[in-house]
Amino acid sequence: MYEKVSNKEIGEVAEHDPIRALLMVMVNDVSVQATNKMASLHQPSFHQSGWSITIETDKGLVGLWSCWLEDKFYIGYPLDYKDDMSSLIKDILKVNDSPMEVPHYIDNTMILRQWAKFHSERYDGYGRVWIDYAPFNSYSHEFLYIKENNLTKVYYGHHESYSICTFPFTFYSEKAPDSPTTRSEIIQQYRNGFIELAITIALKIGKIQAININYGFVIVPEQLESLGYTNIKYIKGNKEKQDGWGNTVIYACKGSEEIILKSGNSLVPWSTIRRIPTDRLDGKDINNYLIF
Repeated sequence: MYEKVSNKEIGEVAEHDPIRALLMVMVNDVSVQATNKMASLHQPSFHQSGWSITIETDKGLVGLWSCWLEDKFYIGYPLDYKDDMSSLIKDILKVNDSPMEVPHYIDNTMILRQWAKFHSERYDGYGRVWIDYAPFNSYSHEFLYIKENNLTKVYYGHHESYSICTFPFTFYSEKAPDSPTTRSEIIQQYRNGFIELAITIALKIGKIQAININYGFVIVPEQLESLGYTNIKYIKGNKEKQDGWGNTVIYACKGSEEIILKSGNSLVPWSTIRRIPTDRLDGKDINNYLIF
């Protein structure tokens, strides 16, 4: 049973910390979902956003991250692959790499700034999508994948990889109409392009061997058997005491496909990581795998 916060406690907290109280309400909603899943069959659904993908090749890993807010994308790949990806980025994402400094205001003082290496057309009333590409990025992302029946990870970003990503903040204003936007309906227009770009980079790096997808909270352990998974075993923790924060990890397989459930927190009780061996990938394949 997944614990819920009492209405009394939520009411008391709401008087002085309404945001925390809202999180408590969200925790209760997730608790109900998780409890209901324990006794029901999983119904597959399409995951538009909020996932991360790790593409395995024989020469390294390519990671693709989609923010659950639908306002950011990120690709990371190994630093030892030196080929310039600028032409691919321009052709696939339909962006421009001609240097462009645009007005940006700080305390009513105007400066000129180039926000990133690439920029889209201007979306009237919203700004432009700016996309960076460099061997350094201010942020990092964790990409999980299954190896030798266990869960492992790679960190991309900072000085650890090449990074290709949308600019993470909105600075659009009427006085700065060419500044970055993170408006979700605009960023999501680049979703399939980022998927195609990640696949193309993986194919340039080496031979594709598998795809790993971290869907976030999708299923609970009690649903594995009904989904046809076998060889269910606890890599970490045990059935009697399923502790959170990664202290419980469950492995299962279905033919050559593997799956791992990793315990999380009150808002994401379980992360679902699925590995599908394949030597070919295209955008249609990935979107099919995102139905789960």
